[in-house]
Amino acid sequence: MCEHCDAGTSWEKAVSKDERVLCQFHLETEPGQAEYHCGAFATHQFTERVVERHLCAAHQAQEDTALDSGLGDALREAGLQDGVDFLPIEVQSEMCDEEDCDAPAAYAEMVVSTYSFCTLHNYSLDD
Repeated sequence: MCEHCDAGTSWEKAVSKDERVLCQFHLETEPGQAEYHCGAFATHQFTERVVERHLCAAHQAQEDTALDSGLGDALREAGLQDGVDFLPIEVQSEMCDEEDCDAPAAYAEMVVSTYSFCTLHNYSLDD
């Protein structure tokens, strides 16, 4: 665990009726069956800021290039993340999380994501 892992946080805020944001709750189903999507208007937004991965300098540079070349826009448009910061790791304590990489991690990938829920599904993240 690096010095940034404990810096993750989350918060919740109410959504005004004027914002007209849809609830993002959905249920995964068996292959071939339709997914259930709530579709009601959201009343709350839950935002989290967490370290998703630890990366060596080479993999951080690759990820940064990918995010700048359109991947970041695609993730934001899909609602999968709001933003990414690569925070330098001062005290080396982690290895790179990329498969087949045994280099020490130099960066923590801090991801910010926001999820919107209606009153019925507001606490579904805790389940």
